Amino acid sequence: DAAIYALLARDLPLELEIARLFSGIQGALVFALQAPPSRNRPQARTLFEEFVRQKGYPLNDLWPLYSGTGTPLSKIRNSIVHGEAFSEGEFMALSYAAENLQWHLERIILIALGWDIEKSAVSGKALNHYYAYHWQKEQNVLDARSSAHPSNL
Repeated sequence: DAAIYALLARDLPLELEIARLFSGIQGALVFALQAPPSRNRPQARTLFEEFVRQKGYPLNDLWPLYSGTGTPLSKIRNSIVHGEAFSEGEFMALSYAAENLQWHLERIILIALGWDIEKSAVSGKALNHYYAYHWQKEQNVLDARSSAHPSNL
């Protein structure tokens, strides 16, 4: 439910959209891996790593969720959840981050349903036409923030 709701919820503040999409990713990963219900919800990173291992998830073109160079999307989500404030100059970077989270979520759902990503609207070829697909410059904006203020991000 969280995954679909995150995709359908519109007109939210950007920070709330990012938190909601990240929650949707976690829900989609639980569904995709058919993780048995438990009292403690598995950590999203653990689920994601298992998903990548099992499904061969194509992720090298999107803004990284957890690792890679620069500020990962998970760090942005954590900053939002812990009440960090973002400047107006960082709005575009947050917007690109939200788009990339949405594409991650859509790909996870499609893979879980057995669809070929290359034949979808979230393939690299299709996304190449969107500004947010070229996210590296905007990630650098948040990297600079992290370097200038180590407590942030």
